[in-house]
Parts: sequence; C-alpha cells; structure tokens
Amino acid sequence: MTKNGTNHLDAEVYAYGNNQILQGSFANGVKQDVPTFFDTQFGAGIGGAIKKDKLFYYLNVEQALSETPLLNAPGTATSNIALADVEAIANRLIETYDYDPGTYADASIKTASTKIFTRLDFNISDKHKLTLRNNYVNSFADNLEWNSSIFNFGNQGYRHNSVANSLGLEFKSNLTNGISNNLTIGFNTVSENRDFEGRVFPHIQIAANSTNRIFAGTYREASVYSTDFYTLQLADKLTYITQNHTFTFGGLLQYHNLDYGFLSAWNGRWEYRSVDDFLNDRPRRIRGVYNINNNDFDFVSQQPSATVSVIETALYAQDKFRISDKFTLTGGIRLDGQFLPSDLPISEEVKNTPEFARFDNKISAKPQVNPRLGFNYTIDEDRRFKLRGGTGLFTGRLPYLWFAYTEYISGTEYFNVDIRPNSEVPLTEDLLDLVDAQSNIAEINLIDNDFVL
Repeated sequence: MTKNGTNHLDAEVYAYGNNQILQGSFANGVKQDVPTFFDTQFGAGIGGAIKKDKLFYYLNVEQALSETPLLNAPGTATSNIALADVEAIANRLIETYDYDPGTYADASIKTASTKIFTRLDFNISDKHKLTLRNNYVNSFADNLEWNSSIFNFGNQGYRHNSVANSLGLEFKSNLTNGISNNLTIGFNTVSENRDFEGRVFPHIQIAANSTNRIFAGTYREASVYSTDFYTLQLADKLTYITQNHTFTFGGLLQYHNLDYGFLSAWNGRWEYRSVDDFLNDRPRRIRGVYNINNNDFDFVSQQPSATVSVIETALYAQDKFRISDKFTLTGGIRLDGQFLPSDLPISEEVKNTPEFARFDNKISAKPQVNPRLGFNYTIDEDRRFKLRGGTGLFTGRLPYLWFAYTEYISGTEYFNVDIRPNSEVPLTEDLLDLVDAQSNIAEINLIDNDFVL
C-alpha cells in the first residue's frame, strides 16, 4: 500500500545503517578481525494538499548504498585455491595476451539504488476519484564470487545496471445501485545492461583439482548483455453488489515489447582440465556463439539478438454468493490468451530436415479456459476460526525471454560452436578465427575426427 497526501502537510526524514562498528569483535573471548563494510538507506517524503479536499500530492525519495569486502582470497586459510596457481594464470595472460585479468588479492562488491515515488490523487466528485502514480528505480549491483572452492579474477565480475519506471493511472467510480468500476492504464519500462573491467576477453574455466575451479576473462553472460522491455496495459473491473451476491466482471489487455541483446559466450567459453593444461594451451572444450553476418563486437553488442512483441489478454467473471452468515461460496471463470503479432524466424535447414519438420516456432492462439471454485466457512460465533478452501485452473505468464531466446537460437543470424580438441589450441579473442581454422583442419584431415563442430 503506497502513501498518499492528505489535507495536512506531513513530512518525514529517515535513515538506517550498519557497518563494522556495530558488529561484535570477540568470539569465545578471542578478538576477531572484522572487515570494513557499510550498508545504509536514507530518504525523505512529503505529502499534502494542492487544493483542500480535492487534489493531493505525495513525493518520496530514497537512496540505498552498500559495500561488502570479499573473503576467501587465494592462499588464505579459508580458500582451497593455491596462490601459486592464480599467479601462474595471471602471468600467462599478461605476458602472452597482454591481458590483465584483474585483482586476486582483495576486492569488494557494491550496490546502489535510487528510488523516486510520486503520487497525485484527485477527488473529481463524491463518486469519482483519479489517481496518478509513478515509481522510478535506478540501481546497480556488483557480482563477483570468492568462496573456499571457487575463485574468479576481478575482471570476471560485472556490474548489473537497471533502470525501471512504472507509470499508472487509476480511475475509480462508485455508481448507483451497488455498481462500482475500476479502470487502470499503465506503462512500464525496464532497461538493463552489464559493465565489466578490461577489454572483452574469452571466458576461461580451469579445474584446479576435482572440486576447485578458477575463472578468468570476461564473464560469459556479461560480454554482450542488454535488455529493453516495455509494457502497455489496460484493465477494467466492474463490480455489482446485491443482497447475497457480489458479481465481478473484468478484462485485461497488455502489449509487451522486448529488445533482447544477450549472447552467451560471444567470444568463447574455454574449459581446461588443469592449470597445467591452460599453461600449455590444451583446452578440453570450447563453446560459443557468433553472428554469421557481422561478428564485430561493436555490432553485436549494440544490435538486439532478438526483438519480440507479445499481446496478452484476459476476460473473467465471478460470483461471490453469501449462502448464510457463516458460509460463502465463490465461483468464476477466466479466459487467458497470448499472441505473437509476428512469427518467430526459423532456419531453412530446420524446415527442410524431415526429423524437425513438425517444428514451426509458433504458439497456440487458442485461449485457456480456467474455472475456479472456493468457499469460506466461519466455524464459531465469535468468528475467530475459519475454514477456507478452493480449486481451479490457473495460467501463469510465460517468461517472454523464452520467445526471444527462440529467435536468438533459430539458426538465422547466430550459430553456436562446440569444439573438443585433442591437441594444442591457443586462446583466440575472435571465435570466427577459431571456427575457420578448425574448418580448414577438418578439410585437410578428412579421416581424423579431432574436432566436433
């Protein structure tokens, strides 16, 4: 429930915080090392009347900040990762590829969030009320993991940035003869991307032993990542109340548009069985994705890998029937549907392959019928104990990224590569160079199946 303005001017200022000073520093009588950190949140709000009894406002601004140091650095008592292995990997990357993988001695992760909430309430008349709300959130969160068995060089970390805005208009009407109506219009936007240190570099995974892993390079899901999503929504609910019945009728229409700019391991995901294998260019497996038309980083990082629109609809009707003062029965039905205004692409090779001929990248436009039935029974006269139950069919919203991912892997613009070499393969920062090189080897050595492409 959000706050709103009244005829009185009300204001508040608040702050919360925590840091190492507020933490205990002794355990079993022994002084402990307490790392420096902070986590704080502060803000202010104000609300009042623009016109008494008619027009009200409310504004709240809030800021949250935190910084937490990472523990379990390589070579420390809480890490199983040997410092000598980490230093050998760093030296190899710097000397051979002129690539500094980032910190491995100390690091911290930060978060920040700025929130601005505004609201206007307009009492048009005794029967009609209009509310306008806007909620803006600008935030980021750092991601970097160090634990006893997993170590990530500093450049494997990334900062996830997000800007979200939700604008809503609500019109409430209390009409005659027990009829009321609630109309809402909304427009929501979300924009996300990820930043990382250093130049874009292949994602490297090295097995230090059977249980410990070392990661270097650019994180495979951060090198190319951006999402722009917006939703336009229209919903209406009509309620009619009689002596023993509460009838509810409503509908929903939403239009979603998604620009999906994510590529997993754009310039390669290189796996090694040991540190020694990495130092001697003996990868166990190389995977990645590339654009068949233009694989330049500036192009693929700015061009959405998929653009998808989805229309979502719903219609529903419900009757809440008060059979007695103790027993209420509720029944209803809802129709849900999802539609794609344009078809998802599909590769010609898939179409022309008999084993895959039945796949067409289309979804059913047939609406889902979802009936529901519930009851509420008051057991005692004081109404302290109630028995509730119900059953029904419910349709959840599909993750719209699934549609975008279907376009992304349709085989029309992006191809995947999976190479399992049994000989030396030096790191390359352009997956296409590697694909071309292995294709040439495959042509020369037709009998030798060293590579799986």
